Amino acid sequence: MKRKILFWALTSVLVIMLTACGGKAPKSGGNEGTSTANHDTAIKFDAAYDLKNQGFYERFIHYMELDKTSLIDTLQQDFQEAPVEGTDAGGAWLKLEKAGLVFHLTEEEGVPVSHVDIAEISPVHFGETKVGMSFAEIMKRAGETMIMASPSGEEEEKEFSLIYPVKGASVVFSSEQVFEKSAKMMVSSWGYYDEEPTLFSAREIRSYYGSFKLPENWVGRISLENSVDTQLISFLGQKGAYPLVQIEYSHPSDGDSRLDDVQVVLENEDVLITAKLWSNEPADKKEAEQYRVMRSEVDKMLNTFKWELQAADVESTPPTACQVTDITEVGEISAVFEAYLLEREEDNSEAGIDEAYAELGQCYTDKLDGFLTENNSLKDLANELRTSISDVNSYWFELHYYADGGGTMWSHLSGRQGSTIDAAIYGYLRQQESEEGQLSNKAEFNKRLQQLSEYRDYYDQNPVEALNEEDQALVDEAVEQLVNSYDALIVVLNTMTPNRAAVDLLEYLSSYDTGE
Repeated sequence: MKRKILFWALTSVLVIMLTACGGKAPKSGGNEGTSTANHDTAIKFDAAYDLKNQGFYERFIHYMELDKTSLIDTLQQDFQEAPVEGTDAGGAWLKLEKAGLVFHLTEEEGVPVSHVDIAEISPVHFGETKVGMSFAEIMKRAGETMIMASPSGEEEEKEFSLIYPVKGASVVFSSEQVFEKSAKMMVSSWGYYDEEPTLFSAREIRSYYGSFKLPENWVGRISLENSVDTQLISFLGQKGAYPLVQIEYSHPSDGDSRLDDVQVVLENEDVLITAKLWSNEPADKKEAEQYRVMRSEVDKMLNTFKWELQAADVESTPPTACQVTDITEVGEISAVFEAYLLEREEDNSEAGIDEAYAELGQCYTDKLDGFLTENNSLKDLANELRTSISDVNSYWFELHYYADGGGTMWSHLSGRQGSTIDAAIYGYLRQQESEEGQLSNKAEFNKRLQQLSEYRDYYDQNPVEALNEEDQALVDEAVEQLVNSYDALIVVLNTMTPNRAAVDLLEYLSSYDTGE
C-alpha cells in the first residue's frame, strides 16, 4: 500500500514539476527557440526524427543520460553545432540553435538532464504530432488522455499539458490556450520518480482510493488539477478554465470541520471523500450553456465512484496477458505492452521481460486467429503480412547483431519486437473496421512507403562492414536476405488500400530503418 500511496503523490507532483522545469511561457534563453506555429506551412514529418521510431528514440534518450561534458561533445559531433551554454533561475542549459533543442541540466545524481525543449524549427516529432498544434489535434493523432492543469497563483496564467509516457521519459505538450495551435513540446525524464508514469485516462478520474467515470461529453473539454489531497475538475473555455467540482480526500477525523457547502461522496474508517460544486460560468453564452449542462451532470459523475483501496490492501493477482486492454488500432501497441509490463509485477530481468512480451504476443496471435476465423477473406493478406514482416524483423536484427559485434541485447530486442507483429496486424485489421481507419490518406501512405523503400535501397546500395572481420560473410548474407525481405513486404503493402490504418501500420514498420 505504501508504494501505491507514493506513486499517487508522485503522479500529482509530476504535473507541477513539469511546469517548474520549463512548461511555462519562455523565461530564459533556454526556451527562446520555441515559437508559435507557422499555420501557412503544411506540417511535414520525417520518420528519421520520430520519437516513435525505436532507433531514433534510443539515440535521443541517450543524450539525457550523459553528464555535461559528454553531452557537449556528443551533441557537437552529432549535430555539427557547438551547444550554447546558459544559466537562469531554472538552472543550467545547453542550446542547439540550428537543431532547435534545449537540454536542461540538473545536479541530481543519475538524472543529468531533466528535460529537452523542442522548438518549432526542430524536425523532432512524436508520431504525427509536434510543436504548434492544438490539444484536440494532438489527442486525435497521439491518443486520448486527460488534459492536466498545473496549480498556479491568482495572477498567473494556468498551464495545461498532455503527457504521453514512453520508455524512460514522457513526451509533454503544454499550452496556456488548449484550443489554439500553440502547443509547446518537450521530452521529460521521469528519473526523479520511483515508478514510471502511466498514461492518464481521458474518461475517468483516478486516485489512490478509487475512480470516477466521466460523461462522454466531458472528454477533451475538462482539465484536471491534482494535488496531494484534492482534485479540481474544470470546464475548458476559450478564455480559460472554469471550475466545476473539487474533490477532497481527508481522514474521517476531519469530518467535524467539514463545510456546509460540500457533499459527502464516501466516508469510512479509511477516508472521507467530499465534493464541492462550483458555479463560475464563462461569459460566452454558448460556453455558459455547455458549462451548465456539465455542472448538471456532476452528481451523476460522483455516483460512479468505485472504491479500490481494499484491492490495494492485499497482493492482488497480476493480470494475465489476455486480460489487458484490447487493441483497436496499430498505434496502441506500445502503450498496451508497456502497461502489461508495469502491471505484471513479476521477473523484471531481461529474460523475464522477454517472457512477458512472448505471453502478450501469444495473446494477440490468438486474437488475430480468432478474428480471421470470422473474417476468412482477410486470411491471405494477414498471412502474407505475418511472413514478410517476420522476415524483415529476423534479418534486420540478425544483420545488426553481426555488424555491431554481437551481444545478447540484439536477441532480446528481436524477440520482443517479433512478439508485437501479430498485435500490429490485428490492430490494423481492427482499425480497418472504423470510419477513421478507413479515411483515405494516399499522400502520407505513399510517403511512408517511399521511406521504407529508401531503407531497402540503403542496405542494397551501401556496404555494411562487420565490427569483427570474421563476421563479414554473415553480414553480407544477412544484407541480401534483408533486402529480399523488404522487397516481399513492399509487394504486400502495395496491395493495401492507402488509408489511415495502412499509414499507421507503415509507421509501426518505420522502426526497421537504416540504423544510422
